[in-house]
Order: sequence, then C-alpha cells, then structure tokens
Amino acid sequence: MKNFILFLPLLVFLVGCTSENDSQKESFSKERELIREERVVKGDPDNTTMPTYASVFDGIAISSDLTTFFAMMSAADLGEMLYGPGPITVFVPHNAAFDRLPAETQESLLQSENKAKLGDVLTSYIIAQELMTKDLIKMIADDGGSASVETVLGSVLTFKRDGENIMMSDENGNTATIITRDNMHSNGVTHVIDAVFLPVGMQLTTPQ
Repeated sequence: MKNFILFLPLLVFLVGCTSENDSQKESFSKERELIREERVVKGDPDNTTMPTYASVFDGIAISSDLTTFFAMMSAADLGEMLYGPGPITVFVPHNAAFDRLPAETQESLLQSENKAKLGDVLTSYIIAQELMTKDLIKMIADDGGSASVETVLGSVLTFKRDGENIMMSDENGNTATIITRDNMHSNGVTHVIDAVFLPVGMQLTTPQ
C-alpha cells in the first residue's frame, strides 16, 4: 500500500502541448516499470501469465495493452478501489478501443475539470462482485438469453451470447465483445473488451 500511495501522485496526466504530453508518457512508462519490478513475480518477463495473488490494480498496471485505462484510472484516483479487498469484476477496454474514440474526447476525459466524469466512465465498467465467464453464461441461460448487472456507477450492463462469444451492451445500446476472459486476481477478476462506453447523457468539457 505504501508503494501505491507513492505512485499515484506521480501519475497525473496533463493535456497541453506535444512536448508536455511526451514527457507525461515517458514518466508514466517509468512508473509502470516500477510497479512491474515491485509486484510481478520474477521469472515472468513477458507477462504471459498473471500471478493470482496480484490485485486487479497490479494486473492492469503491468499490461502493455491496457495502458490507456490505467492512465485514466490513475487520473481519476480509482486505484484504491482496484487495489482494495474486493471482490470486484472489471471489464477493461483495451488500448485499441480507446484509440477509436475521437482525440478530443480522450483529451477531455483527462482534463482536471472532467475528473468526476472520468470516474463515472470507469466505474461503469466495475461490478462489486466476482463474475467469471461461467457465472455470466449461467445468468444468461437462467434469465432467458439476456442477463443484466448493475455497475458501481449504478448503470446497467446487459450480457448475451453470440455463438461462443459473450457480448455486453450499455444503456445507450452500445455493444462490446469480451475478448480476453477470466484474468484472476487476489481481489477479483478482469475481462478485456473491445469497445469504450460513455454513460447516458454525459457532456464533457472540451479542451481549449
């Protein structure tokens, strides 16, 4: 926890000129490497497996494909939630999903005046219970082909099966596919998804 407290103040992202952004990215990369050295089991340099005793926070922090979510998680000060005792389930959009957002939307989410809204975006992917793939499949079957779950934000995610795939949708009707399932951690589970959702009616302050 001590290391966690020290890391978060260093992970503040400023939206400004290109040189400032480059400096931020370099600093962020260094902090991720520190987390990797401190918390990842030695002998797994490629991160092909995740130690089950590492937290959800750790798992997201060390994944090279989840750096955007980690940056936003840190900017929104949500590390404590993902590092806490749990259990939680997090559906994490990968970097390519964020890259499909307009650049101004990504910049807006990282502006300090949008910090609370950024927190709303991220908590709309978090569920306060552990949901494995088998749990989702059972819920979908028991509920007649479609199962709904409330998020920490209070919004609703709906799950359906499409052949072997599990699809999820938000209250706006946006859909995503769960592409990497059942990443186990000491305080919960993560699933990687291929789309980014914004809560219903969200209005962002645009960058100046």
